[in-house]
Amino acid sequence: MFNLLPPTNKHALRSEYLLRRAAVALWFATAAFLFAALSLLPPLFLAGQKEMTLREQITALARTVAGDETTRFTQSVEQIRLRLAALSPQLLGPSLVSLLGSVAETRTEGVSLTRVAFDQTEGGAVTVSIGGEAESRAALVAFQKALQGLKVFDTVELPVGNLAKDREISFSLSATRQPKQP
Repeated sequence: MFNLLPPTNKHALRSEYLLRRAAVALWFATAAFLFAALSLLPPLFLAGQKEMTLREQITALARTVAGDETTRFTQSVEQIRLRLAALSPQLLGPSLVSLLGSVAETRTEGVSLTRVAFDQTEGGAVTVSIGGEAESRAALVAFQKALQGLKVFDTVELPVGNLAKDREISFSLSATRQPKQP
């Protein structure tokens, strides 16, 4: 091939060609960068939206958990308060422990106790429910009279149905003590 262009023109054309080629490459690189940046924007917005939603859910959950814990704590404190009130000695009368001791000491021969339950009303009246077995009707009546003779209880009630049998009687009686006025 014949070289018809002078070397200076040839050199100028080659540098202009390289410059145009670099400009086109730079334009393609810029376009690729912009395309990549634009294609990453939707996931970026979605991630921000998810983060905001998760923060709201965490805040709501923390409020709910704190509320549940507060409710459970309040219920526990109330149960403990009621238990302590039941176990604390009464200022105007005997304690539950002394009432239990009185019932146990009063037990007559031929009577075995299987159940003793206490129930205290808001007014302060204490009802002691006593269950057990008696060998005979006479032993059961003697136990009832012994409880009445203590003067600890205001009333001692023995249902008549408990006296239907003569021997080996399963019984249930209740003794009530009203609060004394100061």
